[in-house]
Amino acid sequence: MKYLITESQYRKLFLEERKPKEIEGCYVFNDMNQRDFCKVIQDELSNNLDLYQPKMESLLKQYFSSEEKKSKIQMEVLSQDADIVKKGFNDIDEITKKISKNCPKSKEVAARMKKNWLSKYKLYFKDHAGEYHLLNRLDTNYTAMAVLITIYYRELINQVRVWASRKHTPTIRFANDWIAHFFNPSTQLLDPRKGWEKDILKSQSPLIKPPSHVSLFDDLFDSQEFVVQQSEEQKNFMLALQQVRDKGFKTEDLFKRRLDKYGIENERYSYDFSFVDMVLGIDFLIKQKKGGEDYWVPVQVKSTFKEKFNLIDMFQCTKVIKPELIKINGSDDFKIGDIRGFEEYFCGEHKYCRKKEVKKIYAPSSDDYLNSKEFEN
Repeated sequence: MKYLITESQYRKLFLEERKPKEIEGCYVFNDMNQRDFCKVIQDELSNNLDLYQPKMESLLKQYFSSEEKKSKIQMEVLSQDADIVKKGFNDIDEITKKISKNCPKSKEVAARMKKNWLSKYKLYFKDHAGEYHLLNRLDTNYTAMAVLITIYYRELINQVRVWASRKHTPTIRFANDWIAHFFNPSTQLLDPRKGWEKDILKSQSPLIKPPSHVSLFDDLFDSQEFVVQQSEEQKNFMLALQQVRDKGFKTEDLFKRRLDKYGIENERYSYDFSFVDMVLGIDFLIKQKKGGEDYWVPVQVKSTFKEKFNLIDMFQCTKVIKPELIKINGSDDFKIGDIRGFEEYFCGEHKYCRKKEVKKIYAPSSDDYLNSKEFEN
């Protein structure tokens, strides 16, 4: 018997059931060979995300444009006339006005970045209810992509590793070729098992043909509702999408709490499908006063050192802030440039923090005390 539940119920169910690390990533695979393969693929994708992002978008567009697909997830190809784009670009225009004193070229740079964003077709995915779907994050989530590619090749990985137990065939030697084949199946798939056909034990056979992308995506991109009895592969894939998103928001939530704690005036722009975040790379604006006028400083927060700050750097602002989450004395904190610690940077080095007014309590005068009820008692 199968039971249907909503997407939010499904996420809560399997996330609580597994009690995972903050981001399991490739450790969702219990098989050591699949896990090691996934980690090598993840490193390659993270180092060359600009190369693989459009390739992933192209695969998704092919699948959702196919008449064979079963998924009920909806895809919208965005243009500048789409309501969500109009609103997003309007938000960008408002931001560029605010930061113009700090970033004199902001309007010019933002116009160029909007045009560049539109020049690459952009997809927007909605669930069966028309709400934002996590699939929107796949093309920039190298961990989820690595999990996806590992699921695609899982049978072949087992084949290669049986041979590799006797022959040294590290994944790094064929990772790039297998990634290229995943994104373009018409290219020949490299068989890294050199000389397998001459194996006197006759224990090997030609590589198994990987599944089609339609069948793979049908399995992973579920139909209209999530089903409790779901495949382990789909759980692993959804987990990778969910955890990386949650990690990013958790980092930004922590940064927001620190700003508010010290009375630092700010505006937040990090949320699902935020154009200010996606197109400009700005998560927050922090307000200062300069010459008696508002002076806004853009901020881009990162959860790991692997994430790049390339978008925000394009504005060539006089001042930007790029906090990176680190551990200091066992606790989560932020490193900004060479300064370790939120408080040291914002309160010590740059004096952003507002001093809280301390309510002074004065002792009563002797006359007041002698006439009080406490003295009579």
